[in-house]
Amino acid sequence: MAASVRVLMLPDLPLKGDVADWIAAGGTLAELESLQTAEPTAELEPAQAEQVDYESGIMAVVERFNSRFMLVNESGKAVIFQPGYDPVLKRRRFDRLTHRDLGLLYMNETIAVGMDEKGRTIRKPVSDVWLRHPKRRQYVQGVTFDPTTTAPIPGVLNLWEGFAVAPALGDWSLLRAHIEDVICDGDDVRFMYLFGWMARMFQNPAEQGEVAVVMKGGEGTGKGTLAKVLMRLVGHHGLAIANGKHLVGNFNAHLRDVIFLFADEALFAGDRAHVGALKSLITEPYLTIEAKHQNAIQAPNFLHVMMASNEAWVVPASQDARRFFVLEVSEKVKGDHSYFARIWAQMEAGGFAAMLHDLLAMDLTTFNVRAVPTTEGLQRQKKLSLPTTEAWWFDCLQRGYVYRSKLGLEEMFALWHPTISTELLFASYLEFAKSRNERRILSREDLGRFFVSIGATAKRWRNGVVGEHLAEVETFNGYARRPKPVRAPRVTGYHLGTLDEARAAFSSASGLDSVWDDGDPMEDGGL
Repeated sequence: MAASVRVLMLPDLPLKGDVADWIAAGGTLAELESLQTAEPTAELEPAQAEQVDYESGIMAVVERFNSRFMLVNESGKAVIFQPGYDPVLKRRRFDRLTHRDLGLLYMNETIAVGMDEKGRTIRKPVSDVWLRHPKRRQYVQGVTFDPTTTAPIPGVLNLWEGFAVAPALGDWSLLRAHIEDVICDGDDVRFMYLFGWMARMFQNPAEQGEVAVVMKGGEGTGKGTLAKVLMRLVGHHGLAIANGKHLVGNFNAHLRDVIFLFADEALFAGDRAHVGALKSLITEPYLTIEAKHQNAIQAPNFLHVMMASNEAWVVPASQDARRFFVLEVSEKVKGDHSYFARIWAQMEAGGFAAMLHDLLAMDLTTFNVRAVPTTEGLQRQKKLSLPTTEAWWFDCLQRGYVYRSKLGLEEMFALWHPTISTELLFASYLEFAKSRNERRILSREDLGRFFVSIGATAKRWRNGVVGEHLAEVETFNGYARRPKPVRAPRVTGYHLGTLDEARAAFSSASGLDSVWDDGDPMEDGGL
C-alpha cells in the first residue's frame, strides 16, 4: 500500500462520477496529467482519504432520507413517518412504516461504507445506514399537536405548522358583505356571532370550537365559499369531507392535526352513526385517533366544525341545541357566477391576508361562543329532531286537536278538549308512531309519564269518551250503522289546560319557540 494518497479534484466532475465519467464529459488526459504534477494542496493518509469519500456518500443518503422520513416515538412505539399527500382528502398526511417496511422499499439500494482488512468494499442497505446514523431525523420524545407554538419542541414532533397566510392590511369587503348579506341574510346579530366564531378559531386555535356552524340552503347560493376561504387560511390544518365515512369509518388519523372541519353534504341527521360522531366532534374534549395497523390513542380535540347542506334535516338539534348555530342562507345571489368571480379575485389580490388580519384583531373580551343566537333555522332543526313522542304531541298542538276521527266525527274530535282520556291519547300516539315506523312504542304508562313531565294533571271521571265505533241505530227504513262515540263509565286521562296553555307548557319543556298555525282555535270542555 502506498505511503500516501493524493486526492485530485477534477473540475466539472458529474455527481458520483469517476475519471471515466469526467473524460466522457470533456476532460482530457493532458488535463489529468497536469493535475497529477501540480503542487499538492494536502496530503492525506489512505484511511483518511477513504473516510472522506465514504462519509460524503453516507451523508448524502442521510440527508435524502431526512427529507423523506422521520423516526417518531408514537405512544411508546418507534414508527417511521413519511409525509405525503392524500389525493382524496386533498391535504397532508403521514404514512406510517415499520423498520421492515422501510427495508423492503430500499432493499435494492446499498451504499459503500468502508473497506474490510482485505481491502474489499463494505456495502450496507441505505435504510439501515439512515436508521443507525446519529444525524437521522428523529423525535424520540413523542408526537403532539400544539397550536399554541410554532417554535421547535426538543425531541417532539409538533404537527402544528401555523396558518397558511400571513396577516396584512388589505381589502376583503366583498366576502365580508357576502357573509353578512347572504350567509347571515342581513341579520347583524348573526353576523357578529359568526365573525366572533371565526375570530376565536384563529386567535385561540388550541381551544375546541364547542358550537358547530350549520349553513342550510340550495346549491349555488354560496354556502361553500366561506368554508373554502377558511380552508385556505388554515392550510394543512383544515379538512373538507363530502362523505360521512371519513368521520364514522374505522380509521380517522386524518383528524389528528385539524382545527377546521368542513362537512359538505357529508352527514345525515337520521343516521345514528353520523349523529354520534358529530356530537363527539363538537362536545368531547378528546378524540380517539386510530390509524391503520396502529393502536388507538387519545388526542386533544381542537376541531371547529362547519357544515353545509341543502337537506331539510341537517343536524340532530335535540332539546339542548346550544351546540348548533343554524343559518338559512339567502338565495339572492344563487347562480350568479360573476358575483362569486369578483369575490375570489379580491381574495386572491390580498383578501386572504386582510381577512386574517381583521379576524386576529377582533376583540373577543365579551364574546361567548356558547351564547348562540336563536334562529328560525335552528327552530326548524329542533322540530325535525324531536323524538317520536314529542313530535306527535307537537303535531297535535299545531293542528289544535288530538284524535283524528276515522268515521267522520270531526264535529266532536276535531276540537281542543282540555281534558281527554288516556285511550284517545294513546290511539292518536300509536297512529303517529306507526306512520314513522317507530320500533320503540311507549306503553300507556310511559305516555302518562310524558304528560306529567310537561305539566299535565292525571284525572278520573265518569262517562267519558274513549273511542268511536259504528253503532246500529233505528231508522225509518229499519236499522243502519252510524258513527258514534264510545263511552266508558269510568275513565282515566289528563287535564291539559287550554290549547294556549298546553302549547306554552310544551314550548317551555322542549325549548321550541313555535309560531302556531291557527289564529283562534275552537275549544270544548272535555271528552
